[in-house]
Amino acid sequence: MEEEVGLIGARNVDETFLWGIDAAFVLDRRGSGDIVTSCGGYEPFCHLAFGEWVEDIGRKYSHGEWRCTNGGSSDARIWASHGIQTVNLSVGYQWEHTDDECLDVDACYETVNVMMGVFEEARSLRGVLREVRIPRRRTSAS
Repeated sequence: MEEEVGLIGARNVDETFLWGIDAAFVLDRRGSGDIVTSCGGYEPFCHLAFGEWVEDIGRKYSHGEWRCTNGGSSDARIWASHGIQTVNLSVGYQWEHTDDECLDVDACYETVNVMMGVFEEARSLRGVLREVRIPRRRTSAS
């Protein structure tokens, strides 16, 4: 699907695949502990309350320090443009797309712990999602 070429794969997802989706967790951020909530601080992926909820889950279920931050472009942009509350979480890799690419396995496991917490706390997530919505933005794929 050309996932690594300018979001072409994500932009071409059949919109019906996204119907009824309220939240998305993209697991495609380098390093550890980042909860990316916007592209560059100017294009939000989610409401602040959603990002803060993920921070709380990180504190409760992980040994790592999780914090909301601005990031770059990712599939999160596409899901957010469809009105889906979205974050992109660090998964522990470094130097992606090079011969030196590597994975910090401990950091990756911390991401697993956060996602397990997301599933454990799904009921409280529903409450956050009822309170917050981001408007759907028109994209070239829309």
